Amino acid sequence: MGIPRKSAHAGALQISLIGICIVTASCSVLPTLASDEPTTTTAPPATSVTSTSTTTTTVPTTTTTTTPTTTSTTAPTTTEPSAESTTTTTTPAPQHRLPEGVTETKEELVFERSTALRILLVDDIATCDQSCGETELGNNGQRIRRDYDTGETQTLSPASNSDLFSLLGALEGIDLVELVGRNFAPGDWLINGPRLIISDGSEAVIVPRLPADDQPNASLDPLRDLVQVLTPTWQSPERSATSLVARDIPGGRAIDVDFWQTPISAGSTRCDVASINANWLTNDRTATYGLAVIDGQTVPGTFDDNDRGIFGERRGAGADLDEFSWNFTGRANLNVVSNMAWRNGSRLQMHSNFWSAELWGDQNADWDWAVGGITLLTDGNLTADMSHSYTFNTRRHPFVAFKPPSTLTFGATLDMTALELVQYLQGDGYTDVMKFDGGGSVEMNENGAVTVGGTDRPITVWLGLGC
Repeated sequence: MGIPRKSAHAGALQISLIGICIVTASCSVLPTLASDEPTTTTAPPATSVTSTSTTTTTVPTTTTTTTPTTTSTTAPTTTEPSAESTTTTTTPAPQHRLPEGVTETKEELVFERSTALRILLVDDIATCDQSCGETELGNNGQRIRRDYDTGETQTLSPASNSDLFSLLGALEGIDLVELVGRNFAPGDWLINGPRLIISDGSEAVIVPRLPADDQPNASLDPLRDLVQVLTPTWQSPERSATSLVARDIPGGRAIDVDFWQTPISAGSTRCDVASINANWLTNDRTATYGLAVIDGQTVPGTFDDNDRGIFGERRGAGADLDEFSWNFTGRANLNVVSNMAWRNGSRLQMHSNFWSAELWGDQNADWDWAVGGITLLTDGNLTADMSHSYTFNTRRHPFVAFKPPSTLTFGATLDMTALELVQYLQGDGYTDVMKFDGGGSVEMNENGAVTVGGTDRPITVWLGLGC
């Protein structure tokens, strides 16, 4: 920890899942299909028919010695099957609609979420008969089906946060053009069926039909999973949190997870797997102190008064920000940014309670999710003066802590001060600790049940795991 790393795809096109967006009626046929298909379709059947008719003609010639006329009479007969065979083997060219203004790209297109990603499954108009249409997956898990003929839309059963994490996490940082090019030959475009379209708003990677029994191409499994989720009959599987193991700590509970394996997120409601309350409430209970980001969007009513740190997952230029320190007036030289762990193009990051836009740029940019709290320990350094104030001397604190290389601990205590909490976690190897609103606003819940504290205050931001 402490050594900054650059993204393997720095400079590559970045894309991200947005909310539901219905495709307009103005659409276009897939580019390059019309030029590629005829040559691939007609060549193989022609040669096979010719070779068959030649062998058939030889048989009558050797049977009799009469006149050579027999040969010329039989020759025209063999041409008929040839014409018949050509007609039968002609496959109609697949026709798939694309969102207006989107064309297929043959250049590098790396799957990295930012603001314009669209994921759709579109029917082949040449073969789908009635109810031709498309299904689109939104960043909140909603699935919308649209009928091409009527324009009607239907809301399908949604995908859970866990489903989305496993689907999109498997593709993060992958060059989709290279993946598709490596697995599909041009002839694969002749197979009629739906197409999976992943677009950044102007260019798209278009995936040929993916039969379920096409097991050898294991690298296509993430795309096959997306196709499965976008079919109208798909149902989100029931997921249980039984694999999460909680433990007792002084005055409360904690859950340890591996950041590289477990989805972490911020949300406006409690996570049904496990969560703790995050950002401080304002005095009138209508807004929150500190930056709060959910699904890439800043939560309305939140603000940063340079008194709250930030904990979250960040990508792009913000994720590539080097760690640095700054001398707070009258205090020690403190580490301001801690780049804790890297996963699939994003970085788990913690900021201390002070930020200079002039020195370090926009602290609000590039977050997938973020919550605000007070950083007690940042990259091994104490980043709060815990010797006074009810903020630190109260014994009720929800918190998150990080231990290298990838352990995240969520917890809450009703019986440790902030300093005691830090000392307890430091002794166990933790290097980063943030506390959230305590006192009357402390809650940790597991599997839908409150296990520490409990509050009915209008908490606007929750930090969740497994969702």
